[in-house]
Amino acid sequence: MELTIADAGRGLRAGTFSATELLTEVTRLGDRLDGTLNVYVARFDESARRAAAAADRELAAGLDRGPLHGIPVGVKDLIFTREGPTLAGTDVRNPAWQRPTDAAVVSNLRAAGAVITGKTTTAELAVGTPEAGRLERESRNPWDADRWAGGSSAGSGAGVAAGMFAAGIGSDTGGSIRLPAAYCGIVGLRPTFGLVPRAGTIALSPSLDVVGPLTRTAADSAVVLRALAGADGADRAGDLSRELGRSLRGLRLGVERVPEAGSEMAACLDAAVEELAGAGAEVREVELPHYEPAVSAVLVTLFAEGFAEHTVALREQWSSFGVSTRRILAQGALLSAADYVNARKARGAVRRLVIDLYRDLDVIVSATAIAEAPPLDAIDLDDLTATIRTDYWSAIGNPVISVPIGFGDRDMPLGMQIAGRPFEDATVLGVADAYQQLTDWHQRVPPMVAAERGRA
Repeated sequence: MELTIADAGRGLRAGTFSATELLTEVTRLGDRLDGTLNVYVARFDESARRAAAAADRELAAGLDRGPLHGIPVGVKDLIFTREGPTLAGTDVRNPAWQRPTDAAVVSNLRAAGAVITGKTTTAELAVGTPEAGRLERESRNPWDADRWAGGSSAGSGAGVAAGMFAAGIGSDTGGSIRLPAAYCGIVGLRPTFGLVPRAGTIALSPSLDVVGPLTRTAADSAVVLRALAGADGADRAGDLSRELGRSLRGLRLGVERVPEAGSEMAACLDAAVEELAGAGAEVREVELPHYEPAVSAVLVTLFAEGFAEHTVALREQWSSFGVSTRRILAQGALLSAADYVNARKARGAVRRLVIDLYRDLDVIVSATAIAEAPPLDAIDLDDLTATIRTDYWSAIGNPVISVPIGFGDRDMPLGMQIAGRPFEDATVLGVADAYQQLTDWHQRVPPMVAAERGRA
């Protein structure tokens, strides 16, 4: 069965299969693939079976909690769940992370009927990168298991691409939802800052962190975002599905092109823009204002706030951190209060300029990353940072979605960001959905997954 939320929901309500049977199928895929991909930190098989059985009973009795009822969902191991402790991808131990309680977003998912299948891998504290001696902790890319699934929401991205759950929940500070989505050939949405509650999620940079969905389609992301946001968030953003199925005629589309992008990425972005223009979008080239200063401001904010969040652990458990995590967080110790304040001011100034840019535009598209997923054992932090195009939008706090737009020479997925105005998440989702109605990149399945399904 094709694991989109929409298709699974139709099958459940038509009686084609039950929530228990759906869970059995994704669990079987997990049994076969997770030894290679390392998607899960912990699987909640028992509680998931109980939740699926409860969904079957409720649906049979006419109680329908909505589109997520009976749908398998994986949750990043940075987000509290009542089934067990949160490890956050690190050997560092914090008693506050051990509480058997649900984060606000997990409570919202359960209320919507979702079946929580387990905790998915994360880069250490949502900031570390793969390094020698610790590669066994990393999720691998379903399109090529020798390559990275992206970070930091690696397990959630790889799991959706592999069909191990219909939606993954991740967090995004500087790109940690969008990058795994691009590398794994799926959809990843960074919602408007403040739309989704973060209570019960381990913080990295509180003025940048958001929680959001990774799914196969933009339509599925709208469903998951509605559940994550809860009643308060939905009131602020309105009906998140209202622009699904929209026309692109008259859409004012800005395009940011990156001279440094590889030829495959440039060609895929050109083709995606042509599809949108062919459907009626009015295209104009744009230059994002103060790109480098905005990215620098995001990094200074992340370093300063990340160091503040983990100062005690860095002092008392230094050797428990990975080298890359120490390198990143310790930079915060070198920053002054003035550095931090100036970074926040710079972010505000750039945000005002970008909001002004949207007076003549509805959305802006750009590369998610200018290169495909790198080999897992050859990642250089500086080189990686130079290829990622996600940090800029984190400075703005607006909704940004990454959608698959093709493949590079090595048959690895490439992604495009669609960015809109703050709290116009529905517009971003609608444009992404319209693009996916024109293309089939999101329907492509990694060969290893197709092979496992063929054995069923």
